[in-house]
Amino acid sequence: MYIGMQDQWYTFNMFDAQAWYARDHILGKLTIPSKEDQAKDFAEWRAREETLESDEDCIRFQADYVAMLHSFTDYPKFDYEKTV
Repeated sequence: MYIGMQDQWYTFNMFDAQAWYARDHILGKLTIPSKEDQAKDFAEWRAREETLESDEDCIRFQADYVAMLHSFTDYPKFDYEKTV
C-alpha cells in the first residue's frame, strides 16, 4: 500500500489516517471499493482539486480528505476546522 504523495499541508495527520485505513483493510475491517467506485471517487476528488485557487482552499481540501479517511476507521476524532 502506498501512503502519502500529495503536496503536503497536512503531514502526520494525513499519513496517520492513511495508515489506519490500510491497517483496517489488512485486518479485514473494511473492504476496498470496486475499481469502478474507486475511479468515480478519484474523478470527484480530482475535479474538486482542479478548482482550488488559494492556499486556504488547498488546506481545506486536504482537511476534508483526512476527515474522509477517518470516517472509515476508529481513529480518534479531532477538530478539523481548528487545524485549518
